[in-house]
Amino acid sequence: MMKIHCLASSSMGNCYLLDNGSSILMVECGLEFTKIRKGLTTENIDLMRVGGCLITHAHSDHCKGAKDLSRYATIYASKQTLERLETSNSKEIYESRVNKLFDSWKVIPFTVEHDIDGAYGFIIKSNDHSILFVNDTKYLEWDLSSYKFNTVMIECNYVDEMIDMNSFKSKRTINSHMALSTTVATLKALDLSECTAIYLMHLSDGNSNERLMIDTVKEATGITTYACGKWGNVYE
Repeated sequence: MMKIHCLASSSMGNCYLLDNGSSILMVECGLEFTKIRKGLTTENIDLMRVGGCLITHAHSDHCKGAKDLSRYATIYASKQTLERLETSNSKEIYESRVNKLFDSWKVIPFTVEHDIDGAYGFIIKSNDHSILFVNDTKYLEWDLSSYKFNTVMIECNYVDEMIDMNSFKSKRTINSHMALSTTVATLKALDLSECTAIYLMHLSDGNSNERLMIDTVKEATGITTYACGKWGNVYE
């Protein structure tokens, strides 16, 4: 059974753990390494169970801890992302193909619409479990309707009606992050017939409404929906 842990989820830092029972794949390490270690201790997880870390892109809130983490686990990312990181143990992963990581973990990366080169979303597989991971993108261009996902982890950054369309910061957000309406439309385009859980990630501090987002996605999909907390944990 796959277990999902959240150590952080916001523009201040992102870090998620996928536990298949025998090993752990970290996705994003956008915290100082000391905070990652503290989060693992809080979750009662031994760092040595983390075999590797997938990083979506090179913005610091997704890769801040990569240099120190790479002393213990392999960092996996696109060529463009790895070129921006100082890591002692890393491996490039290639778009649109099955990349074997470690243990039973495999990933198929795909390009997403963000404001930095080399940004990826991931189809992650371990044993018989399939996870869609999409963080920091304006929308999902790829047609993933032929895949069946057991778990979906997807950005839901802001509520359309809450954002100030005229501010410079908001314009950047609109052009690089996913709105609630886009998240719902993206989910409806997927085959969710085998999906049992949806995790909403990277909620904006000022332009989100956790309760509204959870309820809207759950109503649209009929699937149990959680929000990943800014400083860890998940909420239903």
